[in-house]
Amino acid sequence: MTLRMAVVVDYQNVHLTGASLFLPGRPPEEGLIDPFRFACQLAQARNAKIDDPARHASVERVEVFRGLPIQEDDPDAYRRNQTQKVEWERGHHGVVSVTLRPLKYASPRRRRSSGRGQRDPAPLEVRLGLSRRPAPPVETATHTVIQTLPRRVMGGRLARNERDQP
Repeated sequence: MTLRMAVVVDYQNVHLTGASLFLPGRPPEEGLIDPFRFACQLAQARNAKIDDPARHASVERVEVFRGLPIQEDDPDAYRRNQTQKVEWERGHHGVVSVTLRPLKYASPRRRRSSGRGQRDPAPLEVRLGLSRRPAPPVETATHTVIQTLPRRVMGGRLARNERDQP
């Protein structure tokens, strides 16, 4: 009997970690993660380490949590997030569920314009969780799993770094 497996995905962390590993120096939006494929690769990596086939797991549920930009502030990002939600859930009815949570802004400068018709860049940094300081090394299971994932999990657009080659 195959075990059932549920995977909870914090999309922002998985996306940025994957992009930094597979696309160093490139914009992170070039390497999007497909949550269902990610979960299947996670199950495959888990099963490869277990000798007893009766203890192998199959993906039964994928819960994705992702921030949703405010439509009035960034209509393009809002539209992309909604479109990706539909794409990820399509074909996986009842398996993949995407929860988009409205982003909260810590800065009161959110609505202040720079005078050229563009928003102040500071809210974008808050919104994406970016920092100008170097990030500490990530020592998590997600980091380890992403290092072992083949290119197809990230839309097939990525080439692994030479340092990641076996």
